[in-house]
Amino acid sequence: MKVTEQVSEELRPLIDRFMHNSRTDLDELRRAMSEGDLETVERLGHNAKGAGYGYGFDGLGEIGKRIEQAAKDRRLEEISKEIEKLDEYLNEVTISFVPE
Repeated sequence: MKVTEQVSEELRPLIDRFMHNSRTDLDELRRAMSEGDLETVERLGHNAKGAGYGYGFDGLGEIGKRIEQAAKDRRLEEISKEIEKLDEYLNEVTISFVPE
């Protein structure tokens, strides 16, 4: 799933922390799923949606949106699939910084 996201040059100093936090959230999503904590799954999906779109990572925003909705609807299989897509996305995404 090679994807390149267009991110504002102004955000460059924040990206390492952003990616680290996204990976931490992925671990937390997996933990919450293993414990059946759909409230946390929904919250983390919502956060990924907002942060992804806010930083220019539209793919992350889309995955977060699907996780949030699937948690609301209690569709466990879909949540699991989206968590794996998130893992793949975080491992494969490349960033193209664009001037503001």
